[in-house]
Amino acid sequence: MKEEFKKSGYFWLPSAPERKIPGTLIITDGGNIELEVVGFFDEIIEGLNKAPNGKYELERIIGHIEKHGLVTLEDCFYKNLNISLGGISKSSVYVNKALIGVAYDDKEIVSLNTFKFSVEGIDEWVGLSGIQVETQYENRTASISCCAFK
Repeated sequence: MKEEFKKSGYFWLPSAPERKIPGTLIITDGGNIELEVVGFFDEIIEGLNKAPNGKYELERIIGHIEKHGLVTLEDCFYKNLNISLGGISKSSVYVNKALIGVAYDDKEIVSLNTFKFSVEGIDEWVGLSGIQVETQYENRTASISCCAFK
């Protein structure tokens, strides 16, 4: 990503679509995904789903963000859980996967028909290039051609 993806919206748990809370979804250049919410998801108080690793986990969060519509956030946990009774609380949620443009139900299995991505500089990473260069030093010529990967 050339610039940070930062979109405001409303977010909720699939089990409680009527309880929407405002927040900001942030995806940085390194692929880190974080959700900053004003408040917290009510179910965390009711069940306090604390995993053995000591983190408060949220399996799936649904949202509606500006300019992109629906979003499904997968494998989430609270980085910072701020519970302020009577005041404004702001919490941070770490997100492992963000699926923009779709909202999955609570137990619905995520399935994709097509998947598109791009990787900047992949030819340098794998040591392959789509361009061939042939140099003839004695004739002072160079030939540059394009080839397909095999």
